[in-house]
Amino acid sequence: MAWNGGTEIWVGGVNPWECDEMGHLNVRHWVAKSMEALAGLAAALGMPDAFSPLAQSTLVVREQHIRFLREAKPGAALTARGGVAAMGEDEARLLLSLIHI
Repeated sequence: MAWNGGTEIWVGGVNPWECDEMGHLNVRHWVAKSMEALAGLAAALGMPDAFSPLAQSTLVVREQHIRFLREAKPGAALTARGGVAAMGEDEARLLLSLIHI
């Protein structure tokens, strides 16, 4: 499936306390924000309770491939877009793009 830009699933920003001594968003916070975006994608896919005790089913991250193209600095606005790249009976490949402007 070709990436069509996906659906906007999350918006946020870079807080100063999330940055390292060089003033760049720390990797652990990139990952935390991507997990928040995954919850937004789950809701967009009709699974709004995916990560709650009320969930009848959930999403489990088995692999995560991350490519950092540019550093995000404090105050940067972030947005995440996501979609389904492939869907099987009990497995899906999802694509999330977390960018700053």
